[in-house]
Amino acid sequence: MSSLYEIKRSIEQIISERPNHSNTIKEAVSKNFKLENILRTSINFENEFLSLIDSYQVEDKYESYDISLLLLKSLNYIKSQLSDKFGDVKTEVEYKNDKISFDFLDGKGYHLLSLSVYSAYKEDYQSTNFFKPLLKEPELVADIYKILNNEVVLNFVESKINKMINETNAKEEGGRVHVDANSGDGKKVVRKTIEEILADLGVEVYKGNVGLSDIGGYQEIKDRVKREIFVPFLYKDLLEAVKSANRMSISTDVDSALFYGPPGTGKTMMARAIANDEKVNFLYMNLSKIYSVWYSESSKRMEAAIDSAVRYSNEHGKTVLFIDEIDSLGSRTYTYGTESGKVLNTLLTKLSGISSQDNKNLLIIGCTNLLDNLDPALVSRFKTKIYFGMPDKPDRIDIISKYAKNLSREELEKLSEKTQGFSGRDIESMASIAESNFAYDLANKNVTDSHDYNINVDYYIKAAELTKRTKENDEKARDMYR
Repeated sequence: MSSLYEIKRSIEQIISERPNHSNTIKEAVSKNFKLENILRTSINFENEFLSLIDSYQVEDKYESYDISLLLLKSLNYIKSQLSDKFGDVKTEVEYKNDKISFDFLDGKGYHLLSLSVYSAYKEDYQSTNFFKPLLKEPELVADIYKILNNEVVLNFVESKINKMINETNAKEEGGRVHVDANSGDGKKVVRKTIEEILADLGVEVYKGNVGLSDIGGYQEIKDRVKREIFVPFLYKDLLEAVKSANRMSISTDVDSALFYGPPGTGKTMMARAIANDEKVNFLYMNLSKIYSVWYSESSKRMEAAIDSAVRYSNEHGKTVLFIDEIDSLGSRTYTYGTESGKVLNTLLTKLSGISSQDNKNLLIIGCTNLLDNLDPALVSRFKTKIYFGMPDKPDRIDIISKYAKNLSREELEKLSEKTQGFSGRDIESMASIAESNFAYDLANKNVTDSHDYNINVDYYIKAAELTKRTKENDEKARDMYR
């Protein structure tokens, strides 16, 4: 009975901390926004299990999909937490009458946890049931609900709040009048810096300090990016002189490149690192923020974003505009007449219409994990295309050495064997798991000989095995939805 009371108190504590979770939620609450308008949570104790129901206010099926996807992304982490305590944990999935359920069972077939999402009129329900074997572990119950609270519940709430803010801003912008300061009509003039204009359009001015020396491996790709993309961009006059001496005519297309390959292989970081080393400005465009809730506005926002990037490069010097996940635009064959199709056509027009003679300071780099999903016309617009593959063994050794600098060469070799098939991001994830586990053991005095916080290779090997299992489970989950 005391353990159930402890569990209830822990969950109520997690719920009570929601208003302070992030700046977005804090700001909304400070303006008298009530979380109950989006989310309500009920706690019920039955004979053999504890039931939690989080009910969300949703506007359409896409918000329902968002909740299911957020839950799906958290499953592997939850399963790993259960496996640490109960050993081999199995997952069963059932989809019936628009209700999707995930059941976790221990090695003997006993239910530990059940998660499900289902819809009713303008509401989605996320049901979490903790069964008797799991209720004997109050701390684990609290940890699992904290994962669900942070990764599913509050992610959805933040997204919902941001959507409401954007819709409000869009309506305000629609009625705002911009006039010249000398017009004399007494209306207030709204003036924004180019950085503020870019931010409104979903383009971030990146101010990082990551250089090529911080990126392990990929030496051949580093050389190609510098030689084939950045040297021509930075020494345009010299390149044009070489071309004039050898060609009949010179094209004046905008400088552009396409990075493609599996996720986590360092495409974005490579562009940022070289731009930083060469003292070039870096603009990051998130295509999801280009889209507007208003019909036909998305293509106008894309046009404004490109034009603003050109203006920024003219004001601040050499600039990279990095367009991430460009495959989300799809192909004109399937998106004709849609918002994505209009945005794609705008980008095609801009890539063709911007002359490098008039815009010597702008380099556009597109990035995709799914080259086959790109429109062929869009692919053809990029001058240079560079493939980022999975790192081979020497590359993995170099990457691992960036995250585990105290390991010997022999240990690095051993760990590189354990990480075959890992991307750079997977290796970073492995290192984070090893560091967290080591810190946990230090905090609980499970480690007596810490050597100034140096992590033993065994922690990395265990983390590599966990990362590998997570990757395999991710692949199985993706197969389920293919």
